[in-house]
Amino acid sequence: MSPVVARRQLLQRFVRARKDAGFQSREIAAEALGWSPRKQALLEGDEQAIPLKDLDVILPTFKVPDDEWSAWRQLAELARAKAWWDNYDAADLSDQGKRFVGFEWGARRLRSFDGTIMPALLQIPGYTTAALRAGVIDRPPEQIKRLLAVRRQRQRVLGQPDPLEYQVVLDEAALRRPGGDPGIMRAQLNHVVDLVETRSNITVQVVPFSAGLYAAQSGTFVIMDFDHEDDPGLVHVEPGFAGSLYIEERADVYLHSRLFERLLEVALNPAKSLELLRAAAKRAKGATAG
Repeated sequence: MSPVVARRQLLQRFVRARKDAGFQSREIAAEALGWSPRKQALLEGDEQAIPLKDLDVILPTFKVPDDEWSAWRQLAELARAKAWWDNYDAADLSDQGKRFVGFEWGARRLRSFDGTIMPALLQIPGYTTAALRAGVIDRPPEQIKRLLAVRRQRQRVLGQPDPLEYQVVLDEAALRRPGGDPGIMRAQLNHVVDLVETRSNITVQVVPFSAGLYAAQSGTFVIMDFDHEDDPGLVHVEPGFAGSLYIEERADVYLHSRLFERLLEVALNPAKSLELLRAAAKRAKGATAG
């Protein structure tokens, strides 16, 4: 389990135990626990892992059954562990980025709508470089090299012994809009074809131009599902220059799940999508010859 997901699950237990114990407000709970409302707010704010010493106060005060204490402590220890993304500084992977990657590595399933660009987990280095150079920030070559290293590390999640289940919906424009020169785009498309054909945990479906306008066309999103029966999952959206946004209310997660189902209804099935990917790769090859 990822430390980020462990921290999330520990926080969920913490809030649920508080309410089950009859402390409906943070302020009343803080008084019973013997610390400040500010500390209580910080512990419930997902900004830090709950210290083990605080569990010695929380567990008996909230009347958590004794046989559950070890599970709480295991989560608390894992939540404070270091992961590979902690080795990168903010210039190469921001705190927001580390949180996202932590969720990515701790999820059971990702359902992603990526619109008109290939998703990061499926990109080859040449395509990623072209995407980075097309951005607003003029990045020096040495930073692009480090960002490519981060991307390669992220992509390892698809090939773990118990790999992430990854379901992607793309607009046909993602297959046609060049990412780099024709050779790079051909390699990118062939890479996606190879992944889909060889990895049973990866599914890619394409919404063809013939579908016309469709739901979710105005923005990309990722639904993250976790291995915990009480966790409804969360949705990550990117509202542009404002940064990342997480949607965690159960009703909103369900809404996005329904939206994803609507996308699958207008997308080609996996086999037809694979045919379209192969055809796009051949067109890119023809563009090179011309």
